[in-house]
Amino acid sequence: MSKKAEKQKRLQVNVTPELAEQSQKTFQEIGLTTQATLTMFLKKVVATKGIPFNIQMTEDQKSSMNLQDAISNLPVKELRTKQDVMDWFNDKEYDY
Repeated sequence: MSKKAEKQKRLQVNVTPELAEQSQKTFQEIGLTTQATLTMFLKKVVATKGIPFNIQMTEDQKSSMNLQDAISNLPVKELRTKQDVMDWFNDKEYDY
């Protein structure tokens, strides 16, 4: 085994084919390989002792989470029969 091979550790990452293709295309456009880009990322993680970019939700993700939180507290009545549906539909108290 060569000295270079002894100093290398193989990492495998599973991503969708679309993500792999899109990211590889981006790397190529800026003159990098996937391996070089991931090596730079890992070196920056070690140097900064953290993720080298801000990780946060997009505005759409925040809105979706807020909506899910808001509707999670709404009362949900289980409608099992046709009569249950008709009663719920005709109930003036819950006039949506």
